[in-house]
Amino acid sequence: MPSPKAHSLQIMKSCEAFANAGVLVALVLPTKVRVIKDNPFTYYAVKRNFSIQRIPALDLIWLLPERIGFYLNALTFCISAIFFALTYVRRGDITYSRDYATLAVLCLFGFRPVAEIHDYRSQKPKKLIAFILKHTRAVIVNSEGTKSLLMDHYVCDTKILVAPNAVDPAFFDISETKEQAREKLGLPQDRIIISYVGRMSVAGAGKGIESLREAYEHMRHRDRTELLIVGGAELSIPYSMVPLYLRAIDIAVIPFPGSQHAKTTSPIKLFEYMAAGKAIVIADSPDPQELAEKLDALAANPERIATLSAQSREGAQHYTWTGRAVKVIDFLRKKGTILTP
Repeated sequence: MPSPKAHSLQIMKSCEAFANAGVLVALVLPTKVRVIKDNPFTYYAVKRNFSIQRIPALDLIWLLPERIGFYLNALTFCISAIFFALTYVRRGDITYSRDYATLAVLCLFGFRPVAEIHDYRSQKPKKLIAFILKHTRAVIVNSEGTKSLLMDHYVCDTKILVAPNAVDPAFFDISETKEQAREKLGLPQDRIIISYVGRMSVAGAGKGIESLREAYEHMRHRDRTELLIVGGAELSIPYSMVPLYLRAIDIAVIPFPGSQHAKTTSPIKLFEYMAAGKAIVIADSPDPQELAEKLDALAANPERIATLSAQSREGAQHYTWTGRAVKVIDFLRKKGTILTP
C-alpha cells in the first residue's frame, strides 16, 4: 500500500468514507517493501481522517520463491495482527477485513469480525470460508453474483449485505476541458477517442483487452476514432492522472473478460467512468464483432455520446464511497453492532 491494484484503492477509500461517517478508523497494514514509495494518502488523494498502523511481517518475496514469500508474509502478518488486536481492540470495537487469513485468525480468537468478501469464485464450499462465515457478525459483499455463490455453498443469507464499490465524484471533477486534457496528453483533437483505463489482468486472467483491440479492427468508423489503452505494460500511469485521461476521451469501454470474475465483480472503473461523465460501452460477450457494432453505433452518433455522458455523471452521485459506508454502518446497527466513536 499503495499499489496499482484496485483493492488497495478500495481499502483506502472505504477507510476515508467510514471516517467521514463519524467512525474512528485505524488501518492496520503489514510492513512490506513497497514498489510505489508515495504516501498512501497522497497517492490516492485521500483525506488524513484515519490512521495507518504498520505492524511487523516478514517480507522476503525478493529472496524466496514468490508464492512462498507471499504466504510467509501473510502468516507473520496474521500473528502480528492478533497481538495488535489483543493489545488495542476494546470491547465494542469492530475488526473489519477482506483478507481470508486475517479473518480466520480473528474469528479463532473470538473477535467476531465483519468480513468483506469480493469476487468469490470457488467451485465448491471451503472449510476455511465456512468457519469465517459462521463466526463473523456480518458479511459485506461487492455484488449479487458474489452473494448468490456464497448462498449456494453456505448458510449465511441473513447477515449478508450487498454493497457495490463506489467512487468519489469530486476527484474526477477537474478544471481541464476535454481539449485541454488532450493537449496535455498529446492526443488528437479531431478524433472520437475510445479507451480502456485500468489493469490488464486480474486474478491471473485477462480482462478482455485483446478482444477490445480486435473489436476496434472490425469497426467501420475507425477513420473517425482513436483507440487508447491506458494501463499495464502499454501505458502505466499514477492514479492521480486517471481523471485527466478520462476527461480526454469520449467512449470508455469495459471489455468482456470471459471468466467467472465477470459475474462476481463490481468494477471500480465503471463508477470512475460514470463520475468522469463518459459514454460507457460494456461488452456482453467475448464476440469482438458485437463489441465493434456497439462502438460503431456510438461513433456515428455524437449526440448520443453527449446524452450518455450526462446520464453517467448523474448516476455516479448514487454510488459514492461515503454513501456506501453509511449503508454498511446502518446494516451493522440493525444487526445489533455498536460502533464506538
